[in-house]
Amino acid sequence: MGNNIRTLREQQRLSQSALAQKLGVCQQAVGKWERGISDPKWSLAPQLADALHCTIDALYGRGISKCGNDAAS
Repeated sequence: MGNNIRTLREQQRLSQSALAQKLGVCQQAVGKWERGISDPKWSLAPQLADALHCTIDALYGRGISKCGNDAAS
């Protein structure tokens, strides 16, 4: 999941801090998710998907090509 979050975050041109602020978590939490040290809580999945303009499946690597800037296509 970590690589997917990083890729999606970078596609949206968001910093770790900006994403963290949108989700109400600290920047260190986002960094840990991206490095695979921990995963976000399930309850954050909808907010995380909304912030990254993708589906929850894409967060887990399913259908990643259909998210980010391509979501509206």
